[in-house]
Amino acid sequence: MGIPTFGAWLIVPCALSACYNPDYAAAHYACDDHTPCPTGFSCNGGRCANPSLASGGCAGANGSQVGNDIHACPGLFNAAAAKNLCQTGYDICADGTGVSADACGTSGFFATRATAYRVDDDPTDDSCKKDGDHTNLMLVGCGKLNGSTLSLKKPCGSLSTALDCVTDNQWVCAAGIDAATNRKEPTSGVLCCRVK
Repeated sequence: MGIPTFGAWLIVPCALSACYNPDYAAAHYACDDHTPCPTGFSCNGGRCANPSLASGGCAGANGSQVGNDIHACPGLFNAAAAKNLCQTGYDICADGTGVSADACGTSGFFATRATAYRVDDDPTDDSCKKDGDHTNLMLVGCGKLNGSTLSLKKPCGSLSTALDCVTDNQWVCAAGIDAATNRKEPTSGVLCCRVK
């Protein structure tokens, strides 16, 4: 029995590398105008998503159904891109009508287009309408984000949880959900309703 030649040693690594076929389907990649997604993926809210893995009304795979044709869709997003968390044929819910708030859980907050307002120095004094005293905007939704969500005195729309845009350091949302940014809380996002 002789010593293998140099050429024989090259065959083994080459043969093993021929079997390499990574599966990107469940991977999470950041993307933007300068960093495109791998082939077959699309950029949604700053993350590459595989459209074949969309979850109900969500563009990504990690959403959950929280009502009839209503889905809690988590993900990071830049300004004016929250709606990209919703699948084609869905949009950010107007007010949460039909949402089972308990189904949203406690590990993230999911915003609607509805807003509430609070008094500047009293987060417990809230209103569904902006007036002379109630000027600090809050996004109405469901779920929980530690230290940033609070229970409203009365529901705005059909939900009674709000994200305080003034005290929260995870979202930038003082101009409402359409201009909001969520760059730090991947378990939070928006509620997506089927467009009728």
